[in-house]
Amino acid sequence: MHGDNGTAESLVRFKKELRQFMKLDELTPEMVHRFVDRIEVQADGSVNIHYKFAATALLTA
Repeated sequence: MHGDNGTAESLVRFKKELRQFMKLDELTPEMVHRFVDRIEVQADGSVNIHYKFAATALLTA
């Protein structure tokens, strides 16, 4: 088998955890720290959120 099976297993676990969080009605600081790398606020007030994962990876795994 080619590739890093540990990475694939980690992604599967991550997706399961993300699905559990999506069922909740509130956003806790724990969730933010788990999934968000950093949040940048620009001078014009716009916000850029940098996640710790690629959205396409969640869709394809």
